[in-house]
Amino acid sequence: MDFTGLISISFPDPGRPGKKMVRVYYQVGRQIRESCFNDRNGWHVRPSDDVVATNAKPRTPIAATNLHAGKKTSVFYLDDSNKLCRRTRVTSEAGASGEWKDEVVSASHPISPASKLSAVRTDEGDQNLRVYYQSTDNKIRGIVSYSDNGTWTASDLELDGMLPGTSLCAISGDTATRLFVQDKTKNIKEYYSDPDTDWRSNRIKPYAADAAAPITAVAWNYGTNQLQVRLFTLQNKNLVEFVYDKARGGWQQSAVATSQVAIESQSPGVTSAVTSTAMEQDGQFTVFYQPSQNVIAQFNSSWTVEQLGIPTARG
Repeated sequence: MDFTGLISISFPDPGRPGKKMVRVYYQVGRQIRESCFNDRNGWHVRPSDDVVATNAKPRTPIAATNLHAGKKTSVFYLDDSNKLCRRTRVTSEAGASGEWKDEVVSASHPISPASKLSAVRTDEGDQNLRVYYQSTDNKIRGIVSYSDNGTWTASDLELDGMLPGTSLCAISGDTATRLFVQDKTKNIKEYYSDPDTDWRSNRIKPYAADAAAPITAVAWNYGTNQLQVRLFTLQNKNLVEFVYDKARGGWQQSAVATSQVAIESQSPGVTSAVTSTAMEQDGQFTVFYQPSQNVIAQFNSSWTVEQLGIPTARG
């Protein structure tokens, strides 16, 4: 687990109103593994179903999303042939143990070996799924499965001029989707779409991050004039935060350096992935990253770092 892909999701805990369960996915060897959190048991690994997949290519990107209030989890990754793969777990209760199974997914264009992945659920009622990737012509593209019916079609997204190997971060709510990427000048770019709006570039302030820096974001208060977004990326290997506050005119003028999270790798040219997830209340979130080999640490919305790391599977 040396600076592998990371992705996290959260969903309501059915046994504890107001609380959330969290899942973090990462790579150990050829396997995709899972660590779990709930308010009763804290962080733990479940040996019964912590192995999500066994055929991931080295340093595969990982994307994940959940449906049906946490009863169906989907994890996306790439195999050795650069084929997009999907594993799902369906349970009778949110957060319960269950068997991981293959499920159909297919990209509309050949995927770049440097591609990252992002996945979102874009409609609370129909449970539509969207997956974003970078094709071999370096364009950012998407596929969609309406009502998660097993059929995938190309979406209307086609972005050119993006950095090869750019991170991809999609967030969604109230039928709207925001996609964050990095262009060839290393600037972070935001693109927006909803059922009545074709993809358009939004007004995030120009900011040059590290080349192919990880990008992750959380949002709350969708569908209101109080929409909030927090976006995280790296500059000079330090975690920085962008703040979007709709009530105050949108994106703030400059990023905020946390100064508490610096990411160094023992492997030249390799850096940690970064992922974030919403927690119990609006405005509470946790950012996961690797400060060192085999450790997944946390940085939360109280600007507190937990360096000791969450329990992880080691093979």
